[in-house]
Amino acid sequence: RIVRRSTRDGTPITHPEGWLRRRAYLIGRQMLREEYGTPVVDTGTGRTKLDERGRMVRTRGTRVPLDVLDADNHAGIDHDPFSAESAELVQEALVVLAQELPLWAQVLRLHYLDGYSLDEIARRIGRSHGTVRNDAQRARTRLRAIIRERYPESPHVRHRDGRRT
Repeated sequence: RIVRRSTRDGTPITHPEGWLRRRAYLIGRQMLREEYGTPVVDTGTGRTKLDERGRMVRTRGTRVPLDVLDADNHAGIDHDPFSAESAELVQEALVVLAQELPLWAQVLRLHYLDGYSLDEIARRIGRSHGTVRNDAQRARTRLRAIIRERYPESPHVRHRDGRRT
């Protein structure tokens, strides 16, 4: 339809496949630009602003540490590293999560058990940092729900109102 319309309007597309590739490339570039934003320019000097690590400051795509994003997400489960029982609950819940949503379970395993950063996980599984961060946040929420559903009487589980069973 586009080729016909273009020809009718007097601007024929002579190589539709190449035109389509070029359009896909431009759309992908635009999506990337929207995700990361544009560089912030210092009005005084006219130069691009840099953060404390020497990276370009952008209008979007700011990296947010996972712990800052949802510190209250950890409120439902006690995190006693010396408790074998709480570690078992989490491992069993991870197995259930892996059956429901394997990618989410993989993100949690890579981050918490294998010690990968969210950037490393994003590169490894081929997703953006923000998507991995959101997946991890949702996965922890689902993991907590699985633990509450399966082990409501466990002393390691706190209810929403703060009381323990």
